[in-house]
This record gives sequence, C-alpha cells and structure tokens, in this order.
Amino acid sequence: PRCLLPANDPTESKLSDGKETVANKAREGWDNGLVQYQSGDFKRSRATLHGVLQIMDGWLGDEHQMMYETHKLLADVCLALDDLAGVERHAAIALRCIQNHLQ
Repeated sequence: PRCLLPANDPTESKLSDGKETVANKAREGWDNGLVQYQSGDFKRSRATLHGVLQIMDGWLGDEHQMMYETHKLLADVCLALDDLAGVERHAAIALRCIQNHLQ
C-alpha cells in the first residue's frame, strides 16, 4: 500500500479521482466484453477483456472487485474458445483476487 497524503492535498484528490476513473473505464470495458461473450463473439470478448486488464494495470490491485470479475469472465471466455490453458490461468488469478479481496 502507498502512503496517503493529507486529505486536503490536491495531489491526493487527483490520485483518488484517477483510480475511480480507471475503475469506471474498466467497468465500461467489462460490460462490453460481457455483451460480446453473451452474443457468442468470444474472440472479440477476449480482446476487449485483455484491454480492460491493460486499463487497470498499475492502478487497481488484485484485491479490487474489477480484477476478480475480469479474470473470472476471461476464464469463461477461454472455456468457450477451448483454451484450457487460458481457463487455468485466469481461474487461478480470479481465485487469488477474491482471496485478496476477502482479507
């Protein structure tokens, strides 16, 4: 965890706003990936969800709900694509994420 600046420090509020903006963009991308998955466009869904992971990289940690949701959906997408290695990888990460979230 990083050190927090005083709440009235303008830099701290910018950092907080940045994290919230990233989470909102990630949620929007995740929603698109879900719609693509539900419509059977699995390859496009996988690409969209990998983009979501790039959006969150460095901003949201494993404990964040969006990390869990994205890896869980990616495991489902990989299963639909018969990518068993991808299922194993994303399911393991999703499990780690939910464990960190619950701690």
